[in-house]
Amino acid sequence: MGVVRQQLLLDDSIPYTSHNSSACAVIEAPDPSSTDDLISRAVKHIERHFIQGSDPGLCLAYEGHPALSKLIPFGRECATKIVTQKEALQAASGVHLSGHGGTNDGIIGAAAAVGLTAYGWGGRFIEFGRLRKFPGEVRVSVLEESGIAVVSIDRDAQILGPENVIDTKEWLRPRLWGGRPVLPVAPRGNHLWETVGERKKKKQTDKGGKTMPGKIFYRERLQIGKDVKRPRFMLVAVAGLDMKVYGKHLRKSELEQIAKAVGAKLILLKGGEGKNRRETEAAVET
Repeated sequence: MGVVRQQLLLDDSIPYTSHNSSACAVIEAPDPSSTDDLISRAVKHIERHFIQGSDPGLCLAYEGHPALSKLIPFGRECATKIVTQKEALQAASGVHLSGHGGTNDGIIGAAAAVGLTAYGWGGRFIEFGRLRKFPGEVRVSVLEESGIAVVSIDRDAQILGPENVIDTKEWLRPRLWGGRPVLPVAPRGNHLWETVGERKKKKQTDKGGKTMPGKIFYRERLQIGKDVKRPRFMLVAVAGLDMKVYGKHLRKSELEQIAKAVGAKLILLKGGEGKNRRETEAAVET
């Protein structure tokens, strides 16, 4: 069916490995008699793929189980306040809940993920059918045929036509709204829409976990005399920055202003030697 990422409370007093989020896999199972087999497979998967230093947990509940009446409010609490393992165990009474490493705090996130997903009004799909195989631009009809509803969230809440095109920004992540995958979009004009939200680029860190500054690579243009009143430098590439570059030629003062504004480091590229060296101009967009 799909996998839904749920965001829990972000608080400095909560130890977590990745943004304090948890994931819930929604699968079709023949009947409750397959519970033991599903638990066994899930435990093996956790043991094979868990991150060292993390506290993985596992919660399994069938749709319509009475325990969901407690797991749903528990999950909502986890999104807004700090809770305990004891509260997680109480909320999951009657269904499977187990810890598989570390302090076993993972049972909190596991129970919360099940509760929030059963609630049906939060989280985003990170797996659903061909979710990761759609092109950068896709028609509304194609998404709807795949089981993803497309909803406009602009002021007029316009109904989209089947041939309208959605720019996914190479990151298609429908929300879990009303118990189903829904893609919120905003208009961009002329039957073109774009998804709300986009992938966050991970910051580069050193071995100590300290964030490393981005880099801006530039070089001096050839055949530009010192007395010529034209920009003498060309921006070649950027790394570790969420930045778009539109100008090809820049002055040193302009490069310095850009670097200061985005907290980046300027790196001057040294050219090669030889009479036949020729200038190649390019603007790199990241």
